[in-house]
Amino acid sequence: MRTVQMMGVFGLAGLVLAGCDGGEVKLGDSGTTAPKCEITVTGTDPADGATDIALNATVSFTLSEVDDTASISADYDGAMTASEDGLTLTWTPTGALTAETTYTVTLDFCGGSESVSFSTVEALDIDIADHTYALELRNASIDEPAGVGGILADQLPEFILMQVVSADASNIQFMGSLAIEGSTDQDTCSATIGFPSADFSTAPSFAVGPQDTVLTVGGYSATLYGMELEGTFASDGSSINDGTLRGAIDMREVAELLGYTPEDACNLLGAFGASCEACPQDGEGFCITLAASDLEGDLVDGLELIEVADNDCPGCESGEPVCQ
Repeated sequence: MRTVQMMGVFGLAGLVLAGCDGGEVKLGDSGTTAPKCEITVTGTDPADGATDIALNATVSFTLSEVDDTASISADYDGAMTASEDGLTLTWTPTGALTAETTYTVTLDFCGGSESVSFSTVEALDIDIADHTYALELRNASIDEPAGVGGILADQLPEFILMQVVSADASNIQFMGSLAIEGSTDQDTCSATIGFPSADFSTAPSFAVGPQDTVLTVGGYSATLYGMELEGTFASDGSSINDGTLRGAIDMREVAELLGYTPEDACNLLGAFGASCEACPQDGEGFCITLAASDLEGDLVDGLELIEVADNDCPGCESGEPVCQ
């Protein structure tokens, strides 16, 4: 069993209070009693008993208060990290888990212990090469920027199409495209997205990026800087589930689409409790972090993407400016 323990400024006090299990502990000969530990676990991710968990999934425990004596152990190798506020402790596997297997992760803290048992996804039992999936970006949960997810979701593409070009035990290669609004047909007036070879060692889960990716919506182009995309294929290849997307958006590129100047767009975000931050490409304070979870996409039967270069438009007849 692997254990990592986080000890901070109050680590020594935690040792002195050995036995902080909800009872009172006397300190030395003074007769003074310490208050019982009232820290509780307010949530776990995933929940105990969860199924279909990705082979690279993390397990998190959220506490009601910081406990510098808390530690996590599991029946697989991993490492513990803490959130900036110290309330959420996360166990990250150091290697791929095994498909169709049950694991247990346990948090020990001054209030006792809490365990999460989960089962991993079924192994992928189909060749997914040339399969194309329509990821529903607008229906995903927009976690960042906080407070403006609903507003931002309306400006995002409805579907991102992802075709598996090739896949083996180590790597997977995708080609991406936007879909025509209101359908899952390829928008051949937008350039296809060339993704780098992605890690597939935790199949059926995959991880793409980070890479800078240009998206074009309604005639406007914007770059998603440092884009990272993760997801898990259903065992029968019928869908991509539990997807996450993360990257930085430069408000100087999208403010016009929203009807604002970049400065006004950032000020508007501030009114909702969000803020613009330094952009990764030049350090200027006009970028926001886009983070989406619960990204799902079904297989689109028979759809094979056509590779499209910038300003190219396959199928458009001469003299008909279909692609604007």
